[in-house]
Amino acid sequence: MKVLHAHLNSTEEQFCREAQFLEKLRHPHVLPILDIGFAEAFGYLIAEYAANGSLRQLLRRQPSRPLPIEQAVSIVMQVGQALDYASGLQLSLLQPV
Repeated sequence: MKVLHAHLNSTEEQFCREAQFLEKLRHPHVLPILDIGFAEAFGYLIAEYAANGSLRQLLRRQPSRPLPIEQAVSIVMQVGQALDYASGLQLSLLQPV
């Protein structure tokens, strides 16, 4: 679950628009969004649980040594594929029907 303070969001409308875009992402390297909403002054996103943790957690587990090159390349490839997918989806949502 990610909670966003209202003062960090420029508008509730913008938060909803961005959250709805994230909700449409269906890719093996993107955690699905299960719910979005507002509670008091906070916007929130609830994503599927990442059993293996996040990239940040992985890097924090071994702060004094770099990732093995094969693992680093695999992560970069997965992130690149997810970004490529998301940018393509965003363009298709902007195209007139």
